[in-house]
Amino acid sequence: MQTKTIFSFKQAIENECSPRDYQFNKDVPVGVFEVKLDFKVWAKQSVPAVTCFCTILETEQKIRFNIFRNQEGDYLLPKTNLDFCEMSYDTIFKILVERNTLGNIKVSGVNL
Repeated sequence: MQTKTIFSFKQAIENECSPRDYQFNKDVPVGVFEVKLDFKVWAKQSVPAVTCFCTILETEQKIRFNIFRNQEGDYLLPKTNLDFCEMSYDTIFKILVERNTLGNIKVSGVNL
């Protein structure tokens, strides 16, 4: 498996990834976490996004969140220069998970 590939959902399954094992939205805890990027999939959204599938290192909880394309055409984790199109699998980084006014998660980078 190429370590930078962004899969379609079907390709992720074919490469023995398990997207359904990863929690999202209300099941993702709020706080600062060190995570490892397990794999990534092009999101099925009305706007371009990459869904990141990560493991929280401390608890081994599997979570997922979207990184949306910015005005420059990059997929950067907010408050960082981490480009998810270029990021290799197994990269470790810190995230801040918060809730927006609708109760959905929003993720940004921390201490980078």
